[in-house]
Amino acid sequence: MAISQVLEAEIELLELLKPIFSRGSACMMHIHTYADEINIKEIKWALEKEKDTGELVKKEAPKFTRSFAKCLVRISTKTPIPVEKVTDCPSLGRFTLRDEGKTIGIGRIMRFIPFNKDKMVRPTATAGATTTEVAEAKHAPVVFNMDSGSTEPVQAAMNSIAEEAD
Repeated sequence: MAISQVLEAEIELLELLKPIFSRGSACMMHIHTYADEINIKEIKWALEKEKDTGELVKKEAPKFTRSFAKCLVRISTKTPIPVEKVTDCPSLGRFTLRDEGKTIGIGRIMRFIPFNKDKMVRPTATAGATTTEVAEAKHAPVVFNMDSGSTEPVQAAMNSIAEEAD
């Protein structure tokens, strides 16, 4: 499954808590098991109902849109997430947007920019230590000492008992 930090999605807005939905808007995205805050980077187009006539009007690159509009937006996530296009796998290409505990939109991923794994920040090894030693030290098992209230490294298990010398 591909991972990405920038998505292009078609969103159907429901009733918004704030009067407008614009570039820079932040809300919670729920997709698969991921739930985190995202930012709207750009609104490519929006399809809104005219208040006077009730007919649908398509606006190219609007600065904002209102409740009950359909729009194509570019979304930015804080961390790379696994994504699928709705055309490839419909159930994995859908998500919801929530704000202040209320669902404000439902969306479908149309396109995404694959995340470049080479640009990921990796922890550097300490001088003289190999990367496996650093990884083992970082993830070494610890035990909580209830008497002192601190954590200590796990003592090596005794594999055998030394026999007394005759």
